[in-house]
Amino acid sequence: MRVHSISLGECDFNPGYGAGRFHPFVDAGGNVVTTLYGGADFETAVFETLLRDLYPGSMIARSELRAYARSIIAPKRDLRLIDLYPTGLKQLRVSARYLLQGDSSTYSTTVQWAQALHQASSADGMIWRSRQLPGHDALTLWGDRIKGAELHTIAGATSLRAPALCDRTILLAINRDIIVDPND
Repeated sequence: MRVHSISLGECDFNPGYGAGRFHPFVDAGGNVVTTLYGGADFETAVFETLLRDLYPGSMIARSELRAYARSIIAPKRDLRLIDLYPTGLKQLRVSARYLLQGDSSTYSTTVQWAQALHQASSADGMIWRSRQLPGHDALTLWGDRIKGAELHTIAGATSLRAPALCDRTILLAINRDIIVDPND
């Protein structure tokens, strides 16, 4: 499941827009490695994208939901993912606190880790436990390792402004004491 910009299709990779925990970075040849973030469920996908840097007491405008859609996709083949669960982090000799639990001020460092892991492996991406929703899986895929054509759309892009998704998103925010500005 993924929550993504409405400017991207269901299986489109982010070409390098914005800054995230593990993007953007370039490969050994200097090319931007495109990324696709996802979560095991809708809640994780929302928290790993739209609500990732919001904390109790912060605010989001309901109108921001216009820029996002939810898609359900699945790979057509088995994925090779770098394990960033506790055991994998221990093997890498890095703590979850350092790599996965920091806010956006740590992204310049975490992107360097993604770049190094990408260059040192043939993996399709990485998988980890969500910072916002412990116990829920999040992942990122690398577009130079798996193509959009190797992903299958189960449910097409639906705007987060659709009533059911809008209500679920707002409820997630409110349950985390994030203030939702009702004005459009």
